Amino acid sequence: MSPVVYTKLSDEPSDGGDPYHKLPFFKIHDLITDFDSLPDEVKERNAFKVRFYILRIEPDNNWREVVQMMCPECKNTTSCEKLGVKNIAKCNDCEGNPECKPIYMIQMLVKDSASQLNKNFYRIMLYSYSANKGESFFGDDLLPTNLYRDEEKFKRISHHLNALLRFNIWVEAILERVNSFFVIKDTQIKSEITSDEE
Repeated sequence: MSPVVYTKLSDEPSDGGDPYHKLPFFKIHDLITDFDSLPDEVKERNAFKVRFYILRIEPDNNWREVVQMMCPECKNTTSCEKLGVKNIAKCNDCEGNPECKPIYMIQMLVKDSASQLNKNFYRIMLYSYSANKGESFFGDDLLPTNLYRDEEKFKRISHHLNALLRFNIWVEAILERVNSFFVIKDTQIKSEITSDEE
């Protein structure tokens, strides 16, 4: 049975560089342990094409919590559970009490083909709040929103999260290094995947 790749890469890289299909695949282990040995031009572009499968998605005890409200200034996050009907949260820690924005905050424990036969697994982040067309991991019709109040979107997100955990489902993604973490960017769920492929 051939693996099913559940995602696609952006046709237009957000960094303006060469199209992603021209990039080589990287082993996640090499990115994490040997990042400093990569050529300077590769590190400067900060776009690493990888392929992996997911062992676990966090938060795993309540998938309504995959969307949090984030302050655009201090980056602190809070749960959407107690938001009012208007789904508005203000940051009390920042001057002027800026309005918080919904953001996907997902951590994935993953393995790639190089780590299938050992005990290593890796943590990849999905922190996505962009409202720009084509930049949301779950697609333009599933931008982050309060999943405690939007039951229809919660069911659709749950469907995708469950599918990503299934046997032989792989994610092809572009990773960006942010501090010492790797975050998914310019990657989106394939909307055209059929039930036979799932």
